Amino acid sequence: MKTWIKRLLLLTILAALTGAGGLAWYARQPLHIEALPKSVNVTPGMNLRTLSTMLKREGVIGNAPVFWLLGRVLGKGSILKFGVYTLDQPLTPLALYARLELGDVT
Repeated sequence: MKTWIKRLLLLTILAALTGAGGLAWYARQPLHIEALPKSVNVTPGMNLRTLSTMLKREGVIGNAPVFWLLGRVLGKGSILKFGVYTLDQPLTPLALYARLELGDVT
């Protein structure tokens, strides 16, 4: 019985490390933004999940749940500054969150 618990614990740790590594890799990969420059409107009261869905619909990010999870892990849910952002060059998800945090609007 103890060997099953040890194996389960080992598999859980391995899965957590793999997930963290995948998230770190995603955070540093450039986004494939369709048709640069792209304008994105972040409205007042928009939360992280709504932002992720909107960015996916606009063609800025490819995977809304992973972008949302990255924001949750980094604690970026409450720092979004509203405004119109012009994306004129490829960004990484980390750089996009930095722009949203600084309020670098056009």
